[in-house]
Amino acid sequence: MRLLDLNPSSNRCILLSCMVKCIVVFLYVAVASFSAYGEYDHHQRRITETKSLTMRLIHRNAPSSPFRKTYRSQMEAIRDSWEMDSVRLKEFAARLRSSLSRYSFSAGSPVRSGESMNEDAQILWKHAKPLTSAVIAGAFAGSGQYFVSFNIGTPARTFLLIVDTGSDLVWLKCCDRCSSSSPLFNIKKSKTFSPIPCFWPQCSLVPPPAHFSCNRHPAGRCEYDYIYADLSDSSGILAYETVILNSTSNRSTKVKHVVFGCGLKNTGKSLTGSGGVLGLGREPMSFASQLGSKVDSIFSYCFVDFFRSPSEDSYLVFGKSHTGNASFQYTPFLQNPFVPTLYYIGIEHISVNGEVLSIHPRVWRMDAEGNGGAVIDSGTTLTYFLGPAYHRILSAFRRAISYPLVRMNLPTSFDLCFNTSNVSQIELPKLVITFSGNATFEPPSTNYFVEVSNDIKCLSFQQVSSGLGFSVLGNLLQQNFLMRYDRKHEQLGFAPRDCSAG
Repeated sequence: MRLLDLNPSSNRCILLSCMVKCIVVFLYVAVASFSAYGEYDHHQRRITETKSLTMRLIHRNAPSSPFRKTYRSQMEAIRDSWEMDSVRLKEFAARLRSSLSRYSFSAGSPVRSGESMNEDAQILWKHAKPLTSAVIAGAFAGSGQYFVSFNIGTPARTFLLIVDTGSDLVWLKCCDRCSSSSPLFNIKKSKTFSPIPCFWPQCSLVPPPAHFSCNRHPAGRCEYDYIYADLSDSSGILAYETVILNSTSNRSTKVKHVVFGCGLKNTGKSLTGSGGVLGLGREPMSFASQLGSKVDSIFSYCFVDFFRSPSEDSYLVFGKSHTGNASFQYTPFLQNPFVPTLYYIGIEHISVNGEVLSIHPRVWRMDAEGNGGAVIDSGTTLTYFLGPAYHRILSAFRRAISYPLVRMNLPTSFDLCFNTSNVSQIELPKLVITFSGNATFEPPSTNYFVEVSNDIKCLSFQQVSSGLGFSVLGNLLQQNFLMRYDRKHEQLGFAPRDCSAG
């Protein structure tokens, strides 16, 4: 739809009309960027401000999930999550390697803050010159575990998107020449779909297709092309759209002018696991960043113990929610300049049954190439530690386990399993992770011991494979904790909570 019709009678009129049009478009965009969030009242038909919204999260294998698989055993379900983790962790490693390759190091380059890094990393970063900048789309959709209902367009269509703290872009599969019965988002059918022009700043944050130059197509649409670690490929356009989010209290929230990636051509195994991704990473294009101060720059989630309660839903909160008697502990977020999307946190030490393990502090610190440290992540299921930490943790649990050990004869398995048959009251070792700021994370044993078959339990930690340079704390370890991402104060809060209570 055109904003203005040009019908000039002279060159001066043409110039004047163009100037007026540019001013109108600029004002339209400026106003839109400051009025992008509000709650839609179905009775009064108006938009009102809101500070909190709670949404239902669906686990990939919950009874209500269209992506649910049938497994012959608990171990088979765990191995499937394990394989998805593998894809995800390879993508993380590829990001780090790719980011390093995009930097050149020379004296006299601008200094950028590296307060969260150790001394060696700070020195190197002072001489790092960025060559390119690209937002991560998070389209390795097959690896996430939790979905949220996402209504987009006018009239709105509903899609299940993976909630992903490890990526930045809101992304879904689209089409521009598809039938009304297509499961894809038809951009021709939405009245509010608006492609972002090639020359707008947002376009510089996505990688362009090969041989595409905005200088040669300044009036064209912003096109992108992502190629992932497993060679999956998504190409499409960047656009604005209107989104409606449904809360657990049956109210709806309308979000205007959401920037999202519209994937028109998607190939590869990693792009078959969902309708798209709701990126909640730290970069400007993420959905959390776009909501920003309208929700106090806070989002939270609470994952139920899925293996024990598969029919129970988890939940996602934007803004400050009613937390009951929850008492939060906080640890600051750290920044890895080579992978700025991810939420890094500092680990001071780990103890098992009160014994503080002898793990060298450098394991938890980032080095000059962005290796080291720990990431809190919603999309990884198990927890992965760097080798020096993993072997210390494994040895401590082996010493503390008094039950008969079992060796699982499987291609992929856990390193510590034991038999608890004929035991009336099972006592398992206590794990405590002390984060920076003296915040102590004390998960229940069900968050790190999983039952793979009758009376057989295994420690659900794994060693980071070669090529990945940091530890990852997965969603299994976070179950029945309210995890609060306070982006305004750059800190992670956590508090024990029965997540099935909502």
